[in-house]
Amino acid sequence: MAKQDVLTGVTSKRMVIFVKASSTGSGLTGLTHSSSGLTWSWWAENTGNAGGNAVTIASATRGTWTSGGFVEIDSSLLPGMYEIGIPNAVLAAGASWAVMQIFGASGMLPVTVELQLTAYDPNDGVRLGLSSLPDGAMTVAKGVAFANFTFPMTSSSSHQMQTGLTVTCQISKDGGSLASSTNAVTEIGGGLYTVSFTASETNCNVMALKFSATGADDLPYTLLTQP
Repeated sequence: MAKQDVLTGVTSKRMVIFVKASSTGSGLTGLTHSSSGLTWSWWAENTGNAGGNAVTIASATRGTWTSGGFVEIDSSLLPGMYEIGIPNAVLAAGASWAVMQIFGASGMLPVTVELQLTAYDPNDGVRLGLSSLPDGAMTVAKGVAFANFTFPMTSSSSHQMQTGLTVTCQISKDGGSLASSTNAVTEIGGGLYTVSFTASETNCNVMALKFSATGADDLPYTLLTQP
């Protein structure tokens, strides 16, 4: 059984399956969405007492998602490999896993796929698809100005590092109310930004920081001070 981690609720997801010939175990070529007997069904953790769900198998173009799409990739160079377009309903939020099976065409062995529906995106190299990640606390001198604290900002849609933002920095000292930083945030480049803190702002035991900008993920950070 093939298994793949997929972000729950993601849409327009394509994946590749390998179809083996029942006689030899090698890649079976020549299947199409309209091959006689070809059947695709799925079942998810939250389906309950209901049976499997049938997928309407459709014609597709390689590299383009179509719900229920089924297309051979290359019968010569990648025999037995097919690209499929997973229906959005299979990946809908509410379940932590789903299974699919494609079977029934002449000469093929059934293909079973297990989808682990995760709350994170394994393909997001910045935040794993999360709105934020907890940061380890950094230590600074108490009551001493601290220059050029540098941090990244990421897009709220792609979660990749984002340039050109107008970033606001707010500070909570020892659990107090948030207040805007004395100094403005400036952009370094490449999605990195910097701000300098005054001696008054570091005159506490714990500085909780919140960086925000339109179109960006909020970034929380904690600074601990030491004498």
